[in-house]
Amino acid sequence: MTKPYQYQITGTKFLVDKQRCILADDMGLGKTKMALDALQQVNARRTLIICPKTAISVWANSDENNPGEIEKWLGWDYTIVDGDNRVAKAQYPTRITIISYSMFIGRGTPNYVLDVMCKQPWDVIIFDEAHKLKNRKTKTFKSAKRLRHAVPFKYIFCVSATPVLNRPEELWPLLHMIDPKQYSSFWGWVDKYCTTKPAWYNKRAIEIIGIARPQQLKADAGPLILRRMKEDVWEDMPEKTYQDITVDLLPPQRKVYDQMKQEMYTMLKNGEIVDAINTLALGIRLKQIAVSPDMLDVKSTELTGAKFDVLDDIIAGTDQKIVVFSQFSRAITRLYAKYGKTATILYGETTDVERKAAITRFQTDPNTQLFLTTTQSGGQSITLTAGTIAVFLDLLWTPKLNDQAADRIHRRGQTKPVTIINLVAKDTIESYIQKVLDSKNAMFDSIIPTVSAKTVRNYFGVC
Repeated sequence: MTKPYQYQITGTKFLVDKQRCILADDMGLGKTKMALDALQQVNARRTLIICPKTAISVWANSDENNPGEIEKWLGWDYTIVDGDNRVAKAQYPTRITIISYSMFIGRGTPNYVLDVMCKQPWDVIIFDEAHKLKNRKTKTFKSAKRLRHAVPFKYIFCVSATPVLNRPEELWPLLHMIDPKQYSSFWGWVDKYCTTKPAWYNKRAIEIIGIARPQQLKADAGPLILRRMKEDVWEDMPEKTYQDITVDLLPPQRKVYDQMKQEMYTMLKNGEIVDAINTLALGIRLKQIAVSPDMLDVKSTELTGAKFDVLDDIIAGTDQKIVVFSQFSRAITRLYAKYGKTATILYGETTDVERKAAITRFQTDPNTQLFLTTTQSGGQSITLTAGTIAVFLDLLWTPKLNDQAADRIHRRGQTKPVTIINLVAKDTIESYIQKVLDSKNAMFDSIIPTVSAKTVRNYFGVC
C-alpha cells in the first residue's frame, strides 16, 4: 500500500485533532484519502458520507481494475443508499453509509430517508463537496442542519476545495455545521464581517455586497480551516500554463449576437420589467451565440461558431490528449457526433456505467484523443491525467468550478506539463464574465486562509 505523503499525514492529524473542521486543500491533493485515514485513526464505528452522486464511485467502486477509495485504503464494509429500498439501506448497520445529496434531501414530505438518518448512531459525518451546503435557505442545508442537531456527532468533516463559490455569505453554513454555538446567527455573522446595503428590489431587504473585515474573519475562522495549494506541497508538480485565445466572431455569428444584444438594450431602455430569471436566460443566449449561433436551435446539428474552427486547429496540431469543456450539452453532443471515433463523452444524461467506461477509455486507449464533457458533469470527482490539454469553449460564472474542472488533468498522477486554454469571443459578454471571475477569486482569497509555502516546508514537511 502506498505510504501517505507528509502533507497528507498532517491533514489527517488536523481532522482528528480538530474533530469538526473544514478541509479545503487544493484539488487533487487527496482529501478523500485524508478523511478515510482519519476514520481509521479514530476507529469510527458508524460513518455517514454525503456526497454528489458523481462522487459515489470515487468513494466506493467494486471494480477490481479501478477500486474506490474505501476499498483501496480501508477495506471496511459499506452501504450505498439508493434505489427503491433506500429507507431500508439507510438502516443497514455497515461501518460506512454513503448517500448522495439528492437522495439525502429526498423527494416530497415527509422525507423518510432523513427520518431514518436522524435516528442512527453516527459518530462521524463527512460532507464531501461541502459547498453544496452554501445556501442556508435550501433544502440541502436545512436537511443537513436537522441531521446535525439530531445526532451528537463527535466528528464532522466538511471537505471541499471550494468552500466559497460566489459570495462571502456561503461560508457561514459550513461554519454553522461545525460550530453551531459560535456561528449560531447568520445575520449576527453578517453584521460582524460583511458590508451590506438596501436591496435594489426591496429597500427593506438587505443585500450583502462584500467583506468588511476579511482579516478578522480569517483570524476567527482560520483555526477551523486547512487549505494548502499543490505548488506548496508538491515540489515535482508538473507546470500548468494558462492561455487565453481571443476569437473574432464570424460575420453571420456577429450579426446574430448584436441583434440579441440590441433586444436586451431595447427592453431595458423601454422600461420593461426584466426579472432575474429572464435576465439570466438572455445572458445564457448571448453565451450560446458566442460559442455557436446554431446553439439556439434545438433541432440543429450544426456547429458553425468561430471557436470550433480554432478547436479543430488545436486538435489537428497535436497528438496529445485533450479534454474539452462547455456548460452546454448541445455543444458537447454535437462535437461527439463529429469526433465520435476518437472521442468519449460525459454529460448530464450519461449513466454511471457509461461514465466509468468513458473515463477508462480516455485514460487507457491510445486511439481516444478527446474527452468531451460538460463542465458541470466532468468538472469534479474524476481523474483525467491522460490528458495534457484542457480547452474551455465557455466559462461558468463561478471561478472555482472552472478551476476544479481544469484540475481534472492537473493532479496527482500527472507527469507532464499541462495547458489550460480558454477560448474568449472578442467584444462579447465573455469579457465581462472574466472581470466577474477575477473579482470572485479576489474575494475567495481574502477570506479563506491558505498555508504558505514557507509554513508547509518548515512545519508540515514535503515528500
